[in-house]
Amino acid sequence: MKQPPDLPPADTVGPPSGPGARHGTKGAVGLAGLRVPAWIAGVLAVAVLTVGVFWNHIPPLPADQFLLLTFDRPHSGASEPIIVTGQPGDGAFLYVRYLDEHTLVFGYDQWGRGGPVSRPVPFSPGVPQTLELALPSLPRVHANPSPPKERLRVVFNGQILIDQPMGANLRRPTHAWFGRNPLGGSACGREFSGRITDRQGWTREGNVRELLTRSERFAGWLTYARGQVGCVLVAGFLVTWFWRRAAGIGLREVRQGLAIAGGALVAHRAFVLTALVCGTAFTGLVSAGSWQLRFRDNFGDFYDYQAMSLLDGRLDVPLEAIGNEAFNYNGRHYGYFGITPALLRLPGVIFGVGFGESTRFALVTYHAACLVAAYLLLLDALRRRPPPLPRRPTWLVVLFTLNLGLGSTLFFLGSRAYVYHEAILCGAAFALWGCWCAWRHFFQPESRWWIGALVCGVLAVHARPPGGLFCLTLLGCIGAFLAWGARAARRAAARHLAIGALTVAGALSFNGLSYLKFGTFNGWPVRLNVQYDARRLAHIDGRQFHLSNVPFTIHTYLLSPNFRIEPRFPWLFLATSKPGREFPSARMDYAESTLALPFGMTGLFLLATVGPALAARRPESRRQILLVGLAVIPMAAVMFTAVVIAQRYTADFCAPLVCGAALGAPALLGLPRIARVALGTVLAVATAWALALTLAVSLHYQGALIWGVPDGVQQRYQHLQRSVDAAFGRPEGAASAP
Repeated sequence: MKQPPDLPPADTVGPPSGPGARHGTKGAVGLAGLRVPAWIAGVLAVAVLTVGVFWNHIPPLPADQFLLLTFDRPHSGASEPIIVTGQPGDGAFLYVRYLDEHTLVFGYDQWGRGGPVSRPVPFSPGVPQTLELALPSLPRVHANPSPPKERLRVVFNGQILIDQPMGANLRRPTHAWFGRNPLGGSACGREFSGRITDRQGWTREGNVRELLTRSERFAGWLTYARGQVGCVLVAGFLVTWFWRRAAGIGLREVRQGLAIAGGALVAHRAFVLTALVCGTAFTGLVSAGSWQLRFRDNFGDFYDYQAMSLLDGRLDVPLEAIGNEAFNYNGRHYGYFGITPALLRLPGVIFGVGFGESTRFALVTYHAACLVAAYLLLLDALRRRPPPLPRRPTWLVVLFTLNLGLGSTLFFLGSRAYVYHEAILCGAAFALWGCWCAWRHFFQPESRWWIGALVCGVLAVHARPPGGLFCLTLLGCIGAFLAWGARAARRAAARHLAIGALTVAGALSFNGLSYLKFGTFNGWPVRLNVQYDARRLAHIDGRQFHLSNVPFTIHTYLLSPNFRIEPRFPWLFLATSKPGREFPSARMDYAESTLALPFGMTGLFLLATVGPALAARRPESRRQILLVGLAVIPMAAVMFTAVVIAQRYTADFCAPLVCGAALGAPALLGLPRIARVALGTVLAVATAWALALTLAVSLHYQGALIWGVPDGVQQRYQHLQRSVDAAFGRPEGAASAP
């Protein structure tokens, strides 16, 4: 790359020397020439982060409370709040109700579910009365690593009025009020008419933020926010380490780095611009046109709850986190979803940021990660094409990226932000990155790229097993191939065989984690699921895989178009969940309308089949194609024998399709000009079709078929339908095509 005119030639820029050298003074000269010792930089970082984190930190309140209540001007029949927690629609109310001027009852109400009411007890107006509480909703906050005891206890003037098991939903740290009810509801009025104090006589009325001093917050931060404290200390260590490593880096080096980064963006502008278009469209879809990425979607908080459990050293989750998908074992509730997305949520859970509100952001991030990993796979394939290309073919980069970003099921996953789609998209992202690392290991056997492939493969398995299984199998096949090639050198062959053995262990780690959750190596023990009764279990013989399903799934995934065309917006629709022919021996438990791969991802499927067929003429390409084919077999066995099938599951095939497309793409460039133009035209048409079908199906799925979308989404979609149909002269309410 040509050097910018105001920078010295690259070969004159070397490591600094003298007293400010990189390791000469233990980091006394830091980034951009700042003369600050590294340890001071680390201490300052810890101090700044500590103040920034705990300044607005609200620690969880202890469940046990001792209060003094002074009742003034009681009105018969009135209900007044003592402690209120939660949010509108999901609040908890401890209240007092006056039966007359000298008799009252205490009650506890959970929004929409009611709760216990005590027996009547006498009280004396104007005289402080003691109230001892064990209220589980007070410590039940997002960042509390210790789960509270689920028991409600109310003791008034030494008399036990309520003592029974009582759960509590999670609340935000600031959503607790003493003597106030800002949530509304019918349990009690707006405020307590008397006075609430503690043992020392301090007033205990208002929001929890107003009741805690800075010193109490800091003490609570040290006590309860151990994860935050640990993160701050680790950040200080990293700042110290980086400061040492960055010693001697000045403004010249910074400017040169920026120039190199800018040059890279220009060199890869075809991908960057296309990926931005894909990412923008995906963001608009996943947010339903609102562009809000921080939003509390229905069934989008499971991984946040799972992350909380992991911080507490557990794998079970509260029932409200998993609902109808719960697997009950030994009195606890588990999800069959993997833990990888939960691991990525740990920072947010530790710092109490975005609990249950980050599903959309996660989906957008995974979608972008898929595009980048796929592009890297394509780049590697193009760089190894003999003879080397003078420049990247823009048309191929654009079509390749569009087919994955907008014309595949990865885009369809943006139609609904919830746990099912997040699991699949997360698994696809890590599987693609693992495949890229695996191919780097294939061409550089002595390198350590296999570590990246193994880590990404294991993370993919624990997000969505099929994609991770493909990635790990690919790495294992590469290891076996390299071991065979190096069989004369025992040490090298043993190394490659050891890598292959690690891939097997990585795949089996999913079953090991399942054993910790369910007491069985089965990752989906349907007998433990709350939805499966005896009749449903008998239909599938209590198993989730059946060889008899193969004809059904092959027909669905590979042969059946399963779309229909209608004279109304968006014109292209998913057809039916039933196959076009009967498969009486199939043991299917659940089947959604699904587009076959050649029709739903036409462009990507064309690249992944025609390209490798052309590339197989060269022996070196033949080996890579064979490895991909072998790696698909275990994944295909899982997909084609499963008792469930859905459109979203076709995204599991994206990793092998992308690998095949990347390996076959260089072969398209070696065709004669006429054949290349003809095939490029066919590919462009296939891409346009895939984009149109995927967009139409995604919009209709979000606006008319799927449950749990935010309020107003379906109404806006219906309005859009009517407006577009009217613009094309189709009268409102006209009959649809069969």
